[in-house]
Amino acid sequence: MNNEKEGNEDKGDPLDIGSISFNSEAYLSDLFRKKSLHELVQIEEDMVHNVRQLDSKMQQLVYENYNKFLTATSTVKKMQNDFMEMGKKMEILSKRMGNIAALSKDFSAAFSKHRTNVSQLSEANKKVEELQFLLCLPEKLRVSIGRTEEL
Repeated sequence: MNNEKEGNEDKGDPLDIGSISFNSEAYLSDLFRKKSLHELVQIEEDMVHNVRQLDSKMQQLVYENYNKFLTATSTVKKMQNDFMEMGKKMEILSKRMGNIAALSKDFSAAFSKHRTNVSQLSEANKKVEELQFLLCLPEKLRVSIGRTEEL
């Protein structure tokens, strides 16, 4: 589109098609006043050509990005499902960890009652083993002395 106002820095010009405050009625009124019929036909042909180009570019962009859009949509759905599954698994894990903590506490309480008894029995067992060793020592010494005399 050849527009006389392209170099214009003012984005508020109602006659500038690229302006945010573009006014189509004022633009057409200005064209009808300043342009001949031949120039108006040429401007119309340029606009039709530009619209077709823009439409073609837009279709190309849509086509190029459609697969990306589908892939992104699929990825988002998969992530949502994965997060939902992960949330469920985390709930199950949390419950199981709570059960483990409760069982551990129960075991600890049950074993703490018998811990001193086990400790005393362990010490008594060590003393019995020492006494057994001492009681068997004379016999072992006799056997050892008997072997050395045979040699």
